Amino acid sequence: MSGNLVSRVKRLLVLIPFVARRREGVPVAEVMEFAGYASEAELFGDIELAKMIGVPPEAPDDFVEIYLDCGRIFVALPLVFGKPPRLSVVEGASLLVAAEALREHSGETLEHALAKLRSAMPPGCAESAEQLARCAALETGPAPRWHAELNEAIAQRREVELDYWALSRGEAAARRVEPRALILHHGHWYLAADVVGLGEEHLYRLDRISGVRLGERSFDPKPPTASERFWRGPEADLEIEVRFSEAIAGLVVDTYGEPARRNPDGSVTVVTKVVGEVYALSWVLGFGGEAQVVRPDSLRQRLAGRVEELSRVYS
Repeated sequence: MSGNLVSRVKRLLVLIPFVARRREGVPVAEVMEFAGYASEAELFGDIELAKMIGVPPEAPDDFVEIYLDCGRIFVALPLVFGKPPRLSVVEGASLLVAAEALREHSGETLEHALAKLRSAMPPGCAESAEQLARCAALETGPAPRWHAELNEAIAQRREVELDYWALSRGEAAARRVEPRALILHHGHWYLAADVVGLGEEHLYRLDRISGVRLGERSFDPKPPTASERFWRGPEADLEIEVRFSEAIAGLVVDTYGEPARRNPDGSVTVVTKVVGEVYALSWVLGFGGEAQVVRPDSLRQRLAGRVEELSRVYS
């Protein structure tokens, strides 16, 4: 059998429906030209592979019937292939979530399929699935540095010490934390962790971590943290506007690109969407006094209250 399995499956996905539509069969030469086969041996090898395609309970009538007769290829599909599968509510919701993650890069075909899927789901279920999809992120590249180590620490509930670069201070410092969750948002990975001794949750960007050391102390599980709740909560797609000072304008433009708009005074304004005010608070506070929330007012008020609390603690 020639060729790798992926290439062979791709050829079969072309060959089987092409031949199945013609009950009189298709000449070998025509199949080879249409499906891009280099030799008859390659085609015949794929035909043998296709004979193993079937569905449970894998009775004789549940397999694809494909054979060669008098120089023509014939295909007969199992009856179950002729009707769409019946999905459970959970399967339908899972499919909707997965498809929503690809929606931005798809065309009308996926839009029509999603519309049919939503209309077939029970009331309220489609809305819940779409809300979950808005909180889901699709990562296609390799996992970032420290991802494996932090995942291990989260699974074992082990304390870790981070070497973390604080943008507001312009320096790296060691932090002892209890890691809770890894979160992907807007192309960046974050660690949600409780600071040891403070009991406060912070978000740490993985690309600002220069070292991770797994400690010996373990910690007890606890209810979902603030970041885990807002990541799944109803505040998804909160639009905020933040103005950054001239001192970090270059960094902001390099980081956010087109959404970063330069102002006449040298500052930069970014309008973006975040998943909830809890994340927005942590993000803005990470820039110290170099970032100012323009809107929404609810976030401005919440940030002012947080700053007042910090002022009382450190005054």
